[in-house]
Amino acid sequence: YRLTRNGVFRLLNLPLALKFLEGREGIASVLEDLLNNIKRGGVYYRYSSRRATTESEKYIPKTFRARRDAKQIERYMITDELSDHQKRTPTLNRAYKTVPANKGLFDDNVLQLIYGNRVVFADLDSVSAIQIENETIAKFQKKIFKILFELL
Repeated sequence: YRLTRNGVFRLLNLPLALKFLEGREGIASVLEDLLNNIKRGGVYYRYSSRRATTESEKYIPKTFRARRDAKQIERYMITDELSDHQKRTPTLNRAYKTVPANKGLFDDNVLQLIYGNRVVFADLDSVSAIQIENETIAKFQKKIFKILFELL
């Protein structure tokens, strides 16, 4: 592997990059990357607990929602419960399914985003994230998400 100037690990001769992010700026940069890499009318997928959704509010760039909505980006979410903000602001560009509370799947303050050729895992307790840039891994994660979404 080699470390590039912007802190991205690239495996030589492989279509894979890993990026380690930390702090408020790191989490916010994930959301900026999401907007920059999804075309108008595109889609992203998110696993997130109500706790993580509420916690992530403080990392969302001020113009994020307006820019996301202007690009008409669709989002699909699997969660344990919608946050108060999500309940107050229903939108046509968001579809969600909830996992029954008795399954205990969303006890952690973690979220996962899947978009384009990227998968991001963010731990909001430690305010850190790992971004995997790989087409095959992203496609695989999208398939798993869509299967679970249909089953819920």
